[in-house]
Amino acid sequence: MIIAPSILDVNSFELTQSIQAVILAGTKRFHIDIMDGYFVPNLSFSPKFVKDFKEKFPLSVIEVHLMSDNLSRFIPAFIAAYYWISLWSYFSSELLA
Repeated sequence: MIIAPSILDVNSFELTQSIQAVILAGTKRFHIDIMDGYFVPNLSFSPKFVKDFKEKFPLSVIEVHLMSDNLSRFIPAFIAAYYWISLWSYFSSELLA
């Protein structure tokens, strides 16, 4: 079993310290929620954040959860941000219809 803690609810002012503490506890994978504000409320992170995360924590696996009604708009930006794993709901995009 692989556990990927979500960083969505981490205190933004303590983000680096919180992630480092979880890494020291043995976590290698993190879950990052990406919400477009249409499919679900926008309470999430950007492609730049994902890229910055990977640069700051290069040994971590990033699991990006795209929640959008227009995946074709977001997928290229997140591929460019070097994420490793993506998750999305099959009903969230015309790409999968």
